[in-house]
Amino acid sequence: MNAEFHELEKGLAAVTEYDAGIYAAEKAKLDELARSLHSVAQKLDRLGAEHATHLRATKGAFNVFTALLKPEDEVRLHSRWLAYLLDPQGTHDCGGMFLRLFLQVISEGVQPHEDAADPVCPSGLELADAEHSQITLENRTGGDQPDIVIKITEWGWLTIENKIRAGEQPRQLARYIGWAKERGGQYLVLYLTLDGKASGTAEGKPYFRISYQTHILKWLDKCLRETYQHVNINQALQQYRNVVYHLTGGLPLENEYMEKTLELLEDNPAIIRHMKDINNAIDQLRARWWAGFVTALDVSLQKTGRRVKMGDKKELLKNEKYPHTALSYDGDSFKAAGLQLTLERGDALGLYVGLTPPRKSDYSGPLKQQGDLFHEETRKRLDKDLCTFSCWRGLLKLPFPDTSDDATLASLVGPGAKDKITKMAEETAGVVLNYINTAESVWASLPSQRTEQ
Repeated sequence: MNAEFHELEKGLAAVTEYDAGIYAAEKAKLDELARSLHSVAQKLDRLGAEHATHLRATKGAFNVFTALLKPEDEVRLHSRWLAYLLDPQGTHDCGGMFLRLFLQVISEGVQPHEDAADPVCPSGLELADAEHSQITLENRTGGDQPDIVIKITEWGWLTIENKIRAGEQPRQLARYIGWAKERGGQYLVLYLTLDGKASGTAEGKPYFRISYQTHILKWLDKCLRETYQHVNINQALQQYRNVVYHLTGGLPLENEYMEKTLELLEDNPAIIRHMKDINNAIDQLRARWWAGFVTALDVSLQKTGRRVKMGDKKELLKNEKYPHTALSYDGDSFKAAGLQLTLERGDALGLYVGLTPPRKSDYSGPLKQQGDLFHEETRKRLDKDLCTFSCWRGLLKLPFPDTSDDATLASLVGPGAKDKITKMAEETAGVVLNYINTAESVWASLPSQRTEQ
């Protein structure tokens, strides 16, 4: 018995020693990574400052696209610009050239929806009639269809669903695949993202993945070579390519800043080995920051004079298009009219507050007419534009940072992060309270304050 007990002790000691060895090895890896990250971060900060100085001196930061819209605006910037270029009847006066070059890129290989599958080269596209094809943008029709639809003469349908930062709607790609199939003939459904990730809403239906990082940049390079003699369009293409580089983190390799960054990575390979974990951690850090802000905002709203209460906070944290939650407050004067004060998260985690009927179908007839008057007068009194997107109208954008931008996120975390969140939540709650007071004053001044439901 003593011998068996002794053997058991030896076994437990061996397991403990093994676990300690694993812990020591993992700790050594983390220590190595921490040293590398600290060293590289300091050097990158210096390089970034030098690069920013160079851009100011050469006016290299000028970009007409980002001067008018945010780089990640997938609807008004990317889908609209891509559709404009791909349209053979577009005012760029290049006919079907851009579409022909795009079809060439797609014909050279696209990734099927399965990760393990080899790239596929769709047949017939490289010979398709680009000059007489027709293109439709989703917001021109108002229907439930992909962002960009191309009817290619004597070939079939090519559809593009474009995703930059926004999440997917329930069954979104499955519905669009069904839509394309119903058109009849050949069809190709392309799911366009920054890095070619898979859709989570296709429900096993076939589609193909393309990316800005690979396919769009390759296509833009082809377009630039074809238009080098046409200064206006060529410069616009160069500026748009820079926007894509910014979004995908892929500055041109000939850029001096990128060359020095590559040298730093070569000297610190530990970072490359752990890059996947680092990127996952950044995504979790972004989600954690957002969850912390929503909680702090809920507390700040309840401290206002109207004791504003947020509905289900989890609704705002969902990874879908335009998640939203209801707001209630003391003396709510809008319920009698069938309106709801709502907090909504827009593209790139922008935050909005506004009034909406409980159902989209309710916004018609007298309520719509009254709503139009309300939003116009509210806009004047607030002296701020009211945004319109999704199925709602007149949403006021709140002061909220774009945490999808890594540099912005870096400025919000670290030492003092809790104080920053609290201050931002208090400022945001103040804007919400001002909106409520202004909206009530405007509503009371309208000819009719109640609408029969």
